[in-house]
Amino acid sequence: MNSKQETKYVMEQSTRDFLGRNKEITDKLPTFNVLFPRFTSNLQQIGDICGLKVADKTGTAVKKEQLRTSLATKAFGIAIKTEAYAKINGNPVLAAEVHFTESELLHAPDSKLIDKANLIYIKANANIGKLAEYGVTPEMLAELKDATTLLNAEIPSMRIERNESKAATHQLNRIFTENDEILEKIDLLVEVVITNHPEFYSQYK
Repeated sequence: MNSKQETKYVMEQSTRDFLGRNKEITDKLPTFNVLFPRFTSNLQQIGDICGLKVADKTGTAVKKEQLRTSLATKAFGIAIKTEAYAKINGNPVLAAEVHFTESELLHAPDSKLIDKANLIYIKANANIGKLAEYGVTPEMLAELKDATTLLNAEIPSMRIERNESKAATHQLNRIFTENDEILEKIDLLVEVVITNHPEFYSQYK
């Protein structure tokens, strides 16, 4: 929901409450008993959609960030140990291949982080027999592989959520448009009672 829709949503809630408090007047208006339930139902739908969008976005973002941090931390821990082994044993090519700062890994785009983690895994795994004394174990490599798989699996669900979010936005636009049309008709109906209920009319307007 954009800022304009948020403002409109608050105003429409106030309109709903006002009309609901004046049922002795509004119930006598022609077609009001059809328009008003649709209007209130639409407001409920807007609230439900926005609540779900916020919850889904927050939950997915938190999960993704946890997976990213876990992968980056595991990858960096293995990379610095592998780089130390490479430098001590005169292998500058390997040292350069696994040279990544922790910040570089933490802030890399998802696909780049996965690529870097895979590279670190491949290079460390190829030298696993010599890396034990530097603190790299097969268990650590297995954990790195699992962390890479988990983040990689999360990316499609993020795409699905973005598509669902677009669908929800489209639905919100449709509902707000329908409520605009309903309120235009209610505005016309309220004109009917301008002489009999001037106070109600002035408060509504």
